[in-house]
Amino acid sequence: MSDEQGREGALPEVDLAALPTIAEMLPHRPPMILIDAVTAFDFETITCTRRIDASEPYVIDGKVSAAVAIEYLAQTVATQRGLDGLLRGLPVVKGVLAACRSMSLHVGEFAVGDELTIHAQSLGQMAHIASFRGRIERAGVLVAEAVIQVAELPADAMPTPASAQAAT
Repeated sequence: MSDEQGREGALPEVDLAALPTIAEMLPHRPPMILIDAVTAFDFETITCTRRIDASEPYVIDGKVSAAVAIEYLAQTVATQRGLDGLLRGLPVVKGVLAACRSMSLHVGEFAVGDELTIHAQSLGQMAHIASFRGRIERAGVLVAEAVIQVAELPADAMPTPASAQAAT
């Protein structure tokens, strides 16, 4: 694989136990970190897990709208992009969900206690836009699938958290 960002050459072996935490890969902070762990990663694909917890911000009466699947997928892709760069010796680049090309929800909601498996596969990258196909499974059954695009942003384009602004 080669592109203008220098993502080329021999890829290092990936030790899942040695990977940085999800919080190190995402700009989010609890309670908005909505994936729990990376269970597989190979530079083209990533698999993460999420156990729906009652403290999750989107839980209403023990349920989460299946529409939140887009955020589970976006955070999985952000983690893939961060790990990809980091393991290639590049800086972790922040980004945003730029587009959802298609999305199918096969259920209406998730419940507290549900264990979700989120898979994302790179479809390619052009300049600073990368495309991914994702699917989410619950107990091995497909519950959501989508094709999304993410845009990498320059470091100075990311908004500064309010707490950091107050300190300056």
